[in-house]
Amino acid sequence: MYLEPLSHLYVLARQYINILYVLNADNARSCLIFGFYCYSMSKPSNWPITEKAIRFIMPAATVAALVKHPLSSDLFPHAVGYYPSAHGHVMNRAVHDDWLFLYCVQGKATVAADGREYSVSKGDLVFLPNGLPHSYRASEKEPWTIYWVHFTGKKAANYVAHLSRLAHGPVLPIGLRQKLVADFIELVDIAAKNTDNNLHKFIYAANLLKQMICYLSLIKPRADSTSDTPFNLEQVHALMQQEIEGSINLDTLAAGCGMSKFYFAKRYKQVTGTSPIAHFINIKMARACRLIDIGDKSITETAYALGYLDTYYFSRIFKKVIGISPRQYRNLNKG
Repeated sequence: MYLEPLSHLYVLARQYINILYVLNADNARSCLIFGFYCYSMSKPSNWPITEKAIRFIMPAATVAALVKHPLSSDLFPHAVGYYPSAHGHVMNRAVHDDWLFLYCVQGKATVAADGREYSVSKGDLVFLPNGLPHSYRASEKEPWTIYWVHFTGKKAANYVAHLSRLAHGPVLPIGLRQKLVADFIELVDIAAKNTDNNLHKFIYAANLLKQMICYLSLIKPRADSTSDTPFNLEQVHALMQQEIEGSINLDTLAAGCGMSKFYFAKRYKQVTGTSPIAHFINIKMARACRLIDIGDKSITETAYALGYLDTYYFSRIFKKVIGISPRQYRNLNKG
């Protein structure tokens, strides 16, 4: 009998793994081929992408590299996205072969799992574990705005095991969290805007997701995810994070707290010692520093990414907050 060379068998194995990723084979939930783990993956919904929405599915070759790499094989994202005001967003999965988070930051939806229906509203994290058939549907009147991530890995089950203490079903009422919103924004940004397919950026995304899951273990669930205090600073800052790539005004922030903008501004300064708009500008400039540190965008592109169409104005604001210009910051010998 003719035996093919081992090197050729290795190539065939890699091709087979890639085929499993692409076809989402039901029998590939977690198998070992020639020493490499491979996973099938639940498909994201086919909701039509709107102008500001993002849906990113990692290429098969990238997933294969993350499976192999020791810093990502335990757990890594393979699809991420952001759906703002997702009118008509509906998904039904009879077979679910990975793990899924959907973080609702605005609006409402309904999730069905285990023969029950659950209401989802602002501040709820939906956690759908491997093997749980489910469906979800955005509200027609107030469609949800969500960040989402599909993930898998050799130890994914271990990472998420502690989340069961937070949940009564798949909906975790954790409230709007500034850090979690910021981390989701960065996770989606790193993956979806990694145009050069840089593996190191995807490995960073994998470890950011691990950190996010560990952070969730520190969060105490709220008794009622819809009941916010009259002045919820965490919620205000989470709203700022959502709008970090654009602009925001006092009317929007005050409306989120059910206050007049004058009382809101006064109350905010009493609590924080600064104005809400000044804080918003500070977190935008902190984000600008982050983009300059880890990205290869020009200063103009960085300004655009944060909603500044005038590069000169952006540079003035940056220097006022950080103390030096964006170009001087980029040229610093850091460390």
